[in-house]
Amino acid sequence: MNKQEWALFSLTDKTGCETLAKAFVDKGVKIVSSGGTRAYLQKHGLEVTDICEFTGEPERFGGRVKTLHHKIYSSLLIRADNEEDWKQWPEGDRIVAVACNFYPFEEKAPESESFDEMIEWIDIGGPTMVRAAAKNAKHVWIFTHQNQYAPFLEKSWDERATEHTRYELALDAFDRVQKLDTSIVTEWGRRLKKEKSVAGALKGAASWSHSPEMKYGENPHQKATFVPLASHDSAEYLGPVGFNNVRDAEGAWKYVRAFKGDQTAVAVVKHQTLCGASVAPTASDKESVFKWAWEGDPMSRFGGIVAFNHCPGEEATETLRKTFVEVIVLPKTEDCRKWCE
Repeated sequence: MNKQEWALFSLTDKTGCETLAKAFVDKGVKIVSSGGTRAYLQKHGLEVTDICEFTGEPERFGGRVKTLHHKIYSSLLIRADNEEDWKQWPEGDRIVAVACNFYPFEEKAPESESFDEMIEWIDIGGPTMVRAAAKNAKHVWIFTHQNQYAPFLEKSWDERATEHTRYELALDAFDRVQKLDTSIVTEWGRRLKKEKSVAGALKGAASWSHSPEMKYGENPHQKATFVPLASHDSAEYLGPVGFNNVRDAEGAWKYVRAFKGDQTAVAVVKHQTLCGASVAPTASDKESVFKWAWEGDPMSRFGGIVAFNHCPGEEATETLRKTFVEVIVLPKTEDCRKWCE
């Protein structure tokens, strides 16, 4: 039985993948790919087998079904050290590496005008392949980001072939799938609940629904990613922001959201400390309520977070334009949307 080894490349961002593919070709591994990735690799002088030739089946439904095939997953999930698995897989093909990144859902979905448009950015084959490869990490390398290529290629083949190396790649793979799933759940939920949605709005047009990486974590040397709970309404933001900005914004918002109706409220927070807060019984006091909170601690408020439970008035707007604050948190209402514009 000819046990041919393959590396499967299916990439939206193809940057640098030719160097990784060549490393496997040099070890006698054949490349299988489709569409744009196949054309990209061929342009760089690599011999590539089309995915349809590999499976013996054509693409279907406008490309929705390409890699979702029994031969792909048998070749991916076979345990190379298990004799019984080989008895059930007489074809002998084995996929030993996968390089895959997903449709840009986090970037494109928030811009989509309809559910039908949004769902076309949901990748099915990619995450399924990535999960299968990661599950079989004892025998399969899984690459989900171009930044992994160079560190991998810098190692000797003996180092590359260790289970530790493959398990590290698998951990990154599961993390990437989890972040994508969180983004899908959050964006889907946001659309279902947008008529009722009340959440923080920062002056900008991107979305926290796609779990952006913070510019730093709790400390400057740490990394952090914002992952909103699926049960929460998403917020809008202008990045990059840090972990402490998000935490302070949440604290400020918790204060002002407790007041409803004509009870206008403002909170100013810096490093988890309330620098100023005020509430007024009627809407006519909303200009004063900002001034009262703003003047609570003129020194500490610099670079802090300001939260409103209403749309800021002219005086508050003018003051905010002239000073530096990290985050402005507003109710997600039509008036506040227009204010952000």
